Amino acid sequence: MGKLSIIFLTICILCNCSTKNKEGDYDIKFGLMRQANNGTNYVYNETTTIPKFIEKTGFKFGYTIRNLRGTDFSTFLIVYPPSSIKEYKYIDEVQKASRVKAGGLVIRTVPITAKEGIASVSFSLNENDPLGIWKLEIYVEGILLHVVTFSVVPPLAEEK
Repeated sequence: MGKLSIIFLTICILCNCSTKNKEGDYDIKFGLMRQANNGTNYVYNETTTIPKFIEKTGFKFGYTIRNLRGTDFSTFLIVYPPSSIKEYKYIDEVQKASRVKAGGLVIRTVPITAKEGIASVSFSLNENDPLGIWKLEIYVEGILLHVVTFSVVPPLAEEK
């Protein structure tokens, strides 16, 4: 092994270099979402307090994740609601393929491929979804990358 290789290896060990995904390699935004002119959803208000507007109002929340290198990546998520989901409605094929486990206390989506380094995942609530503290785990290439804890709260009277 040459001197250059040994120096590089030493630097990697000292800097704790890894081939695993690091949160710093991605820009993650969570909050209230809108639809852009091109049809994709984007986070317009970063927040972890989500008012419970039901799906038919068109209200959406969720997250966007952007790979700062701009390359494709695989992502899935696991959602932990505060109490059992009585009725899981799906609005697209990804959600249709999701697995609801533990009596509705765990929802795991199937992996999707984020093209050109960007993924946008939106959610809607229905009448049966519980209020309270939810947890969302975001995985990239099978590795837990980010955890979001958020509250679903009743909307203010003037918001209804």
